[in-house]
Amino acid sequence: MRFVKDCMTDDFKILSSDLSPQESLTLLENRNYGVIENATQKLIGTVTIAEIEGAIAANETAMIPNVVPSAPLLTVGCEVEMQTVLNSPLLTTLAQDNRPAVVIDNSHQVVGILTAKAIRQFIQGGWSQERGITLGSDPNTSATQLAGAFAPLTAYFICRECWTVNELSAEEWAAITVNPPTSIPICQNLDEQHLLKLI
Repeated sequence: MRFVKDCMTDDFKILSSDLSPQESLTLLENRNYGVIENATQKLIGTVTIAEIEGAIAANETAMIPNVVPSAPLLTVGCEVEMQTVLNSPLLTTLAQDNRPAVVIDNSHQVVGILTAKAIRQFIQGGWSQERGITLGSDPNTSATQLAGAFAPLTAYFICRECWTVNELSAEEWAAITVNPPTSIPICQNLDEQHLLKLI
C-alpha cells in the first residue's frame, strides 16, 4: 500500500501572488513548480517554471491574472492512499492538464506536490492493481467530510470576476469543463452574489 506522501515531490516553492514573474523566477531557485497563495495566504494555483519564463518573455508584470492558469487548483492530503487518488473523478483533470496537485498535511500546510508523472509511474509500477478497481470508478468523497492529511483530491477554481477561491465538487467541475458548460454554479463570494466567471 502506498500513500500520496510516498509519491509526492518537494520540487516547489510557495510564491505570493503579489510578486512579479521575474521575482517569482528568482525565488523558485531552480525548482520546477510554484504554489501561488494570495494576500490572505490562501492557495490559488500552481505555475511551472516554463510558464513564468514565458510570462517574462512576454513582458508580463503581474502573476494575477496573466500567469496563473485557469485550470483548477487540485489539493490532496498526504495520508491519502494512492489508489484513492486513482479512483477520483478528478484524476482526469490532473492527468489531462498536466497540472500537479498540491499536497497538504493536517495543518493545511503545503508539504509537496503530486505530479501527473508520479501518478503514471505509480500505475506503471503495478501498484494500482492491488485492488483491481477501475480507474475513476469511485465517487469522490467531499473534502468537508475528510480534512487535512486525509482530504481526498479536491478541485478549487478562481472566479475570474472577483478572484474568490471556490471549492467545487467533482460533479460541479465536470459540469463546467464540458463545451458548452451544462451548469455554472454560484460563486462562493459571501459579499457579492453572481455566477462563477470561468474566463
